[in-house]
Amino acid sequence: MEKMKGTDLEECFFQEVYYPVNAVAEINKMQIYSGLNELYANQHKTKANEYGKLITECIERERSLTDEFHTRNNGKWNHMQSVYHIGFTHWNDEQCQLPTSHYVNAVRDPRLIVSVANQTDFTWAHRWTRHVLNMPLCFESNYLGEFELANGGIKALEYHIDWEGDWIEIIDVSTGETLSKNEAGTTEVSNNYKVKILKDKWDNNSNAMIRIYVDNGEVVADESENGTSIPMVEIQVQAKTLDLANVEGKCFLEENGVISIEAAHFTNSKASALAKYKEIRDFGRTLSGMKAYPQNIRFDKAEEAPALSYKIFAAEEGVYTCKIYAGASNPVVYHGKLSVGVAVNDSERAAVNTIPDKGFDPWKSASWRVGVLDNIHIGECQLSLKKGLNEITLSAIDPAVVIEKIVLWNPNVEIRESYLGPKESKLYECRPGR
Repeated sequence: MEKMKGTDLEECFFQEVYYPVNAVAEINKMQIYSGLNELYANQHKTKANEYGKLITECIERERSLTDEFHTRNNGKWNHMQSVYHIGFTHWNDEQCQLPTSHYVNAVRDPRLIVSVANQTDFTWAHRWTRHVLNMPLCFESNYLGEFELANGGIKALEYHIDWEGDWIEIIDVSTGETLSKNEAGTTEVSNNYKVKILKDKWDNNSNAMIRIYVDNGEVVADESENGTSIPMVEIQVQAKTLDLANVEGKCFLEENGVISIEAAHFTNSKASALAKYKEIRDFGRTLSGMKAYPQNIRFDKAEEAPALSYKIFAAEEGVYTCKIYAGASNPVVYHGKLSVGVAVNDSERAAVNTIPDKGFDPWKSASWRVGVLDNIHIGECQLSLKKGLNEITLSAIDPAVVIEKIVLWNPNVEIRESYLGPKESKLYECRPGR
């Protein structure tokens, strides 16, 4: 902006580049800080208060940018940005809400609170209310985990960490240094640690315990009366391995009960005589979208439809829940569908509608409003997978369907809800000559 001052392009640059880039950055940070503030407040961590302050700073900076937009150039564009830019609860800006900030009132003495990364579960250190945390890891798909050790008190927390087995390595995230067993630590707010499992040292024991001991924490009645309770937190590391000996080429590996694939990362794309899939880059909520072109054809026969195939490795045999994430399009005909064909291995394809079969009325129904607010449609079906290598095929049926992501959930795990869906799974590739 400084380089543009005094030039003929100054006002144009501010309105078309500087303002939208900076205002959107503040809104995005506001959303992220709001989510972290709520998460940490629910876990009673004092670091929630840091993110509460950051939310307020983002709100003030975004308002300041908007005020500048309205007053620059002698107020030529006054009120052009008056509509709210965040917190839509309806399809329009009525009853828009800014993020709610949560504040944690800390206890006086140090209090240990531990959580595992990518989980909302957490625990304290006292024996009547604590519970064991689980950290599922796999040598092939995710050999690295992480936990956060936080303080819920005002005074600095002192602790030490011990663990079972020599096939576990714990690394301090802030320093990058590997810990020794029973190494002491201290924190006023929080410390994070990576947990690495080492296959060359593995003793084939699928479980090992990490224990975090409190050295100076608050003393509760149970401890002051009998002196036998030791305040600590246990994390059970669950290690597993996948047999990939017969896998050729590339495939996505199941990780912690889920396989997640960006639609553009297909194994094979098959064009038909009538159409083919093309990638729309930077489309949607994560990476891109895959759409069948031309976009005015319906494919009732699978053999006439373009198709995308994905190779995946399932940890076990079972009926997996498959979720198809698609762009928030509208059907090309009123009360039509937005279906895509889904098949596994050699099975016949099934039509999966990414919008509700009934009651989807643009501008009227609740399901339409949810699609607009969340910027996504999600279709769901059940797929029978064999243990090991499988191939999922998606083929076009209705026009205007833009596929963004495919997610498969193991039947033995609880489906973990999230706005964007799980991050993409690891893509395994067999090395030549292996």
